[in-house]
Amino acid sequence: EIYTLSLHDALPISSAGVDPRREAVIRVRAARTMSEDSPSEAAEHLAAARAIAERVADPALSSQVDAAAAHCAIEAGDVDKARELAHRSLAQAEAAGLTDWAADVAFDSLQVIGRTERARDMEAARSAFERAYEIARQENFAVRRIGALHELGTVDMLADGSTARLAEAREMARKAGAISMMTVIDLQLANAWSMLEDLDRAVEVARRECRACRRARPARWPRPGGRRSCWPADGTGGPPRP
Repeated sequence: EIYTLSLHDALPISSAGVDPRREAVIRVRAARTMSEDSPSEAAEHLAAARAIAERVADPALSSQVDAAAAHCAIEAGDVDKARELAHRSLAQAEAAGLTDWAADVAFDSLQVIGRTERARDMEAARSAFERAYEIARQENFAVRRIGALHELGTVDMLADGSTARLAEAREMARKAGAISMMTVIDLQLANAWSMLEDLDRAVEVARRECRACRRARPARWPRPGGRRSCWPADGTGGPPRP
């Protein structure tokens, strides 16, 4: 929430004579942060950013807009649009050599591609996430490396119930201080263990995360899939009370 507000505060500055490319980048970031809660506002930011990219004829900026639009589309459930935009931005990044801005765009595009493929082709999803992980490793994107490993672990869990890579991603998130990501992974692990009939372990983890959520009192309650809640795997309890 704080990050989103800071972006909005920066927009008037950008429109007052600062490089339009900077305004476009700010709008792209704003769109990504509000894609779930305010899709119409996110779309407005993306449209403005795309107009700037076309006006200044900047292919790098255009590809960044495409990658962000793909992210917003998958959040909105428009899988076909997300897939099309992600493949287009990935092609632009590959043509640019997958370094600097192109590495950022390629990573984001592959993450979206993996998510669009997960429901229909698990191996294609795994391949996309593995490429994303390798880019993050080469470019030393620590948090993104965790994110890609998290997605790979999710594919493993859905494919055969394996939780090894999810557990590895969870430990990396803990060491990096990525608390929100660690919480999401913990809840996925609890869900997986509940399906594997390790109910005691599942309930222990889920209750621990609910206690942590109550202490932290965040504005957003993370759950795999982007929805906001936190509750035990056995179905008891409910969202943390104010």
